[in-house]
Parts: sequence; C-alpha cells; structure tokens
Amino acid sequence: MAGQRTLTFSDAAVSRFCPFSALLLKYGHMTTTLAAVLVDGPLALYMVWVAFTLALVVTGVVWLIRPAQAATPLKRLGVAWLVMTFVVIFVSFHVFGPRTTADPSTPLAPNFTLHTVSGQTFSRSSLHGKVVLLEFWASWCGPCRESLPEMFRLHREFQDHPGFVMFGVNEDEHQSKFEDFVARKGIPWPQDWDPNGQVLGLFSSDALPSYAVIGPDGHLRFFQKGYNSETFLLLRQAISDALGRHLASANP
Repeated sequence: MAGQRTLTFSDAAVSRFCPFSALLLKYGHMTTTLAAVLVDGPLALYMVWVAFTLALVVTGVVWLIRPAQAATPLKRLGVAWLVMTFVVIFVSFHVFGPRTTADPSTPLAPNFTLHTVSGQTFSRSSLHGKVVLLEFWASWCGPCRESLPEMFRLHREFQDHPGFVMFGVNEDEHQSKFEDFVARKGIPWPQDWDPNGQVLGLFSSDALPSYAVIGPDGHLRFFQKGYNSETFLLLRQAISDALGRHLASANP
C-alpha cells in the first residue's frame, strides 16, 4: 500500500542481536557474582533473573524478525527463564515469607545465669526456645510458702510439655536451711541458691515472692511482684499463651 513502511532488518543487524543476548547473560552472571560478594544472596539471585529476562526479551524480538535464526536460542532461554523464575519464587517465600519473630511489645528478659544445687548451669541464651517460669522465693517468706501448693499445680500441669521449664531462685541466707526446706516439701523443679538476690535484681525487683515468665524468643511475657489470689491464673495464662496452648477452662 502506498505510503506504508515495512520495518526490516538486515542479516548483519539480526546476527548482532543474538550475540547481544549472550552478552547480556555473560555480563549478568559477572554482575551477580560481584553482587553475591557485596550484598545478600537473594539480591544476587534477582539480578540473575533480570539478566535472563532481558536476554529473553531481546531474543524474542529477534525471533519476531528472523524466526529461523532465533528459534533455538529463544527456546533455551525460555526454559532457563522459567526455571529461574521458580527458583526466585521459592527463595522469596523462604526469605521473606512468614516466620516466628520476637514480640516487639514485650521487653527482652535480663541475661541471667542460674547455677542449680544439682550442679547445672542455665542462662537466658541457653534456654532460648523454651518457655521459662522463674519463681523467686525464700523459706522464711510467708507468701512464698502460701503460694507453694499453686506452684506444684503449675509444675504438674506443664512439666510434660517439652517446651516448658521451671526454676526456683531461693534467697535464704543459709544454703543448708534452703536445701532442708526443699527436701521436706519434696519440691521437684530445679533450684538456684542466690542469697544476695542478684538474679532478682536483674529484673529490677527485690520483692519476694516474684514471678517471671519468659517466652521462647527470650522476651519477658509476664512479671509479678508479690502473691495474691490471682497469681496462679495469671501465671497459668501467661505460660499457656507463650506455649501457644489453648486452655479448656480457667479452673481444671
């Protein structure tokens, strides 16, 4: 038709397009190698995918002009691009997908260390992944003795859960008196003797009894100074929430 132009490329021009695609891939790989050194792995992977995409687009243009000349490179690049796309999706899901994170609304628990009378040592970092109940008490403390039956109830309820541990931190002046009290009462959970109250001091408290529930992320989920009629239910709820466990009733 008069006045209509037809877009054509010379054979020499077309022959330059496919090598250009190869050049994109070559320098794309070089760029991503450098990126892998300078930045994180996912970004380098995305740059590889961009290089493949650019090469695929350029080769596709060539195929529209000279199908016979670009068919084989286009097929190979297409397969490579599909594989790379699936890899990018997979990595993106695992790198940026949902994961368990620390609760920003709760503070990180102090980095305490416990030395139990049985010779074991525990710290906040070594207990990471566990829900921890710390009971600060003394044998001379009336409210501490009053709360003991409820501490037994908590221990019985949660002791078989693999994600739960419970420790007593005793502040008696004499270790022999403390150990005698533990033996007479048959207290089964591990005990740390801390006559100077150093561990409790890390929680900015000197009140006995005091109770702390630490989540598996190391954050302080609950802390209470003193004992009252609601302490058991509050501790039970805090432990259950930290374990992700549903309570069937408030009073089993």
